[in-house]
Amino acid sequence: MIEVGQIMSRPVIHVSPSTTVPSAATLMRDANVGILPVLAGGHAVGVLTDRDIITRLPPGVCCAKLPVNAVMTAQVYICHDTDPVETEVVLHFRPVCSLIKVDQDFI
Repeated sequence: MIEVGQIMSRPVIHVSPSTTVPSAATLMRDANVGILPVLAGGHAVGVLTDRDIITRLPPGVCCAKLPVNAVMTAQVYICHDTDPVETEVVLHFRPVCSLIKVDQDFI
């Protein structure tokens, strides 16, 4: 049985809730990823996806200083490195596209 920890991406590239949206978007582009965990004190407090940036930016608002927490998805689904890869089957039953892997509640 393959475990999540065996196939996850490393290192974990992440942002904080106060990171600006343009900084996060640049990080996504440079790392070639479409999702970033949002961490506060080592705990996942949300995720930021490229879709969040496109669909949740308030119309007419300059995003230069807009923090990630204004557009991120706050509901986070997690799994652990020892969970079987089949855990991802949960993605088909919930409106999410990724899981965040944690160790003892920390990323």
